[in-house]
Amino acid sequence: MIGILIALQINNWNEDKKSRSYELSMLVELNKAMTEDIEKLNSIIPYFKKVKNSYVELTRVKNGKEIPQDSLYKVLGLVGRYGYVLTFNKGPYESLKSNGLDKISDIETRNRISALYGDEIPNAELWVNEVLRAELYNRSEYMDSMFSPKYIVDDNKIESKLILSNIPEALKTKTMEKLISTSWPLNGILRQFTRMRDDMVKTKDRIKQDINNLDD
Repeated sequence: MIGILIALQINNWNEDKKSRSYELSMLVELNKAMTEDIEKLNSIIPYFKKVKNSYVELTRVKNGKEIPQDSLYKVLGLVGRYGYVLTFNKGPYESLKSNGLDKISDIETRNRISALYGDEIPNAELWVNEVLRAELYNRSEYMDSMFSPKYIVDDNKIESKLILSNIPEALKTKTMEKLISTSWPLNGILRQFTRMRDDMVKTKDRIKQDINNLDD
């Protein structure tokens, strides 16, 4: 009888050791993925703010503000060419989900990870890759209709380049108003990015604590 109990204790100890080892490895992978994604957000948040500010400046110019022509070219250039495909490293989370989120022993950490990868990240990707992309398509049509595209060959590749002529006339058109209206998703996207980055930083800090506890 005593031998059976000892064997059961050894078996339980081995299972617990394997569970802790798996949890530790997943937390390390999640920590690595979040580090990369936080760096990505720290890069794209200023980029999208710059795009938003270009739309704001274009609106002011349309309403009568005068700025140097080279500055107006830069504003129209950014508005006319910006775009982004948003992807995050969801591999560690998908692997964890397939094996059961309950492998993460700390409930608070588990809930934070689930909220990020199950809700916030997919929602942000939807807004950028679907909602904003539709407006970018409209943006391109409006820019092409106001400023004739010129096709050039560069390194054996055909590229289109907008010829920013007749700007004063274009600023007075309804098409320019439609172009400016394509900026509407940017405020919401920037709020999402900022909130998501802050949540990632908090979750990453908690994961680091869990890693230290499991290493003890």
